[in-house]
Amino acid sequence: GDWNSDVCSSDLGSQMSCSIEMIAYSDFSLSEVIDSTNIVFSDGFTKDPERFLIATLNYKSPAFKNYVLEITVTDVYGDKVYMKYLPCSANKIQGIHSFIAQNNFDFLPLIQPVAASTDSIAFIARADHPQGVRLRYFKNDYPLAAPPAQQGAYRKFDYSSETQVIYEFNKTGYISLPEKGLYHLQYDTLEKSGYTLFRFDDNYPRIKGVSAMIECLRYITTQKEHDELRLSKNEKDAFEDFWRKSAGSMQNAKPFINEYYTRVQNANTYFLSYTEGWKTDRGMIYIVMGKPARVELDEDSETWTYSTINGQNLKFEFKKIQNPFTENDYQLVRSELFEIPFKTQVEAWRNGLPEVLQH
Repeated sequence: GDWNSDVCSSDLGSQMSCSIEMIAYSDFSLSEVIDSTNIVFSDGFTKDPERFLIATLNYKSPAFKNYVLEITVTDVYGDKVYMKYLPCSANKIQGIHSFIAQNNFDFLPLIQPVAASTDSIAFIARADHPQGVRLRYFKNDYPLAAPPAQQGAYRKFDYSSETQVIYEFNKTGYISLPEKGLYHLQYDTLEKSGYTLFRFDDNYPRIKGVSAMIECLRYITTQKEHDELRLSKNEKDAFEDFWRKSAGSMQNAKPFINEYYTRVQNANTYFLSYTEGWKTDRGMIYIVMGKPARVELDEDSETWTYSTINGQNLKFEFKKIQNPFTENDYQLVRSELFEIPFKTQVEAWRNGLPEVLQH
């Protein structure tokens, strides 16, 4: 992931310094350590505010076995600590770790597997394969997450391709992605696994433009309201009217608008899956309910716990779905018990109540 580091400043400019520790565990119980490594690295003093730090760490991975990486990044000059658990599949010949994608302009690896229409991407295969590498295109036309209390809303994933193989190469290939959708990199097209690069709106994960901002309001609007917003002759006025009615004035609405679209951007960053992060089950819950008080992880699921006003806990369980395009696809276990607390939070957004800003 990406983050902003604090810096040590002088007349020569500024210097960034970070430490990275990686621990490989056999599973999510985190009881058996396979290997660990760490590195501290920094750049020289420079006046370039847009620079990147890139480091390489080597560790032993178990052969033909799934495992979990605990990655901790610490800002040496600040108090920021970033930790992530990354499930890894060592037994996939053409999994997401079998290929590298980098921007052909600055030669930096992609932090997220997302490209813009203006990007030129270099694909690098980590190993030679007698069949070479094939790139397939899939049109991204997946529906928005269904309400959390809607029974029978489980998605059946469709692996049908809009076109067949659109590009072939051996070790390294270069391509631009003019059409929105999913670009799937494989050695063997008879298998479903591979590396997927996504082409959404060019500003992803940010939301830019009134039309895009209106689309993201679907979770807190009725279908009728949403259609009227989208079809309005003046989308900007309609958008502002919606928030003005919610908060009483545009001045009062500003913190709600900022919070809502910050959550949308965070959802796009952290819950990117087979579609934009805000459209997923986890994106929906995060945008409406806010950051959970506690998150529990295991190999096949995530459980988010929220503290409600009456002191009782509300838990959302997300089951991991086997998806050829991503290892970050989690589906909500829906329940009628979610209807009242979810609708209550939606109404809080619609009425400009301050509790939605406190999560």
